[in-house]
Amino acid sequence: MTLLETLQAENEAQAVRILELEDERDYLKAQLVDIDVIFPDRWRFGPKPEAFLRCLLKRNRVTRDAAMAAIYSGRAGDEPHDKILDVFLHRVREALEPDGIKIDTRRGRGWEIRPDMKAKLLSFCIIPNKTTRAAS
Repeated sequence: MTLLETLQAENEAQAVRILELEDERDYLKAQLVDIDVIFPDRWRFGPKPEAFLRCLLKRNRVTRDAAMAAIYSGRAGDEPHDKILDVFLHRVREALEPDGIKIDTRRGRGWEIRPDMKAKLLSFCIIPNKTTRAAS
């Protein structure tokens, strides 16, 4: 096998591995974030605070690493400073506070939403799957 053929084979193998890793990333992101819910417009969440809240709804407790992975999974090696999560959390808490919904901070462990708070939060949201099933 010539050097060129060897390099081409390695390149093809790396291309396959990249596709596998991208699939794995998408799967893991879905495990962190994909929850079929539409938040009220009055909360005015941007896509990143919304991704944070979806992650919290999916997992009950979210670590800083899990939140960064959920929000910035498509930007490998280009993540912003992790203090940006504090900004997102502030925006989310500020929007939810008038409705009496609280997110708890667990020092060193992340953030949590209690089951009663989760139920209250979801009561303000549209859940498309339930609507679709009820109409069927």
